[in-house]
Amino acid sequence: MFSVQERSIGTKYTQTVTLLLLAFVFVPALVLITGPGGYGSMTTAMAGSALLIAWAGHTWRNQSNLTISSIAAAPRRR
Repeated sequence: MFSVQERSIGTKYTQTVTLLLLAFVFVPALVLITGPGGYGSMTTAMAGSALLIAWAGHTWRNQSNLTISSIAAAPRRR
């Protein structure tokens, strides 16, 4: 069982992991499968991956703020 200070994070990071998989695995694979498309397709793929990575970072920070707040020291009452 969890103590009062510990909480289960469950599957809150699933969205972050999915976005990172899309950015690092599926977008480059799609570029390889579709064949050479010139600089336009490569630029679009890189921009799409960058957006997915930024979105993953955003969701990571939001979820971390929700689940790791109990680690911070509690304010001292006087």
